[in-house]
Amino acid sequence: LVADSNLHREKISTYDLSRALRMKADSMKKKVGRRKLGDDSAKGWDTSEVLAKEMGMSPTKLNRLMKLSEATKDVCSLVDEGTLQVSIAYNIAFLEPKVQDSVAHLIDLGYKVSNENTNVLKNVAKTETLTEQKIRDVLDGKYPPKPEIKQPPKAAPAPVAPAPAPIP
Repeated sequence: LVADSNLHREKISTYDLSRALRMKADSMKKKVGRRKLGDDSAKGWDTSEVLAKEMGMSPTKLNRLMKLSEATKDVCSLVDEGTLQVSIAYNIAFLEPKVQDSVAHLIDLGYKVSNENTNVLKNVAKTETLTEQKIRDVLDGKYPPKPEIKQPPKAAPAPVAPAPAPIP
């Protein structure tokens, strides 16, 4: 009931919406799990598809919004302000909360974020600790360093023969 009432509010923040969607999906999964022996009516029942249809959105958008339940309030606030797209916030939600807040702070300072550089952040975070400087470098496109492509040495220009002396 709480999730349903939140989902049908006229104005709801992305932060509250994502958590309400997650609560609703979890409760629907638990309800589907309670069935009588031999009842196959719930087989093939996809909670996200049913909930997306109920909410009037695509399953992809629903799953992105539910992932935002793992995002910090600062990241969700940027979505509400229109500063950040849901798809980019979705990528940021995969990062640790401390890193999410650092990215949100850098966005406030004017750093540009895109799906490309937030995907790079996600990948770097899997193998390395993200420091403030590393986050800045990723957002600026300076990290990870791109491998240098060695160019074959250019051939030396052929010597120019001196012009023939004029004939008297």
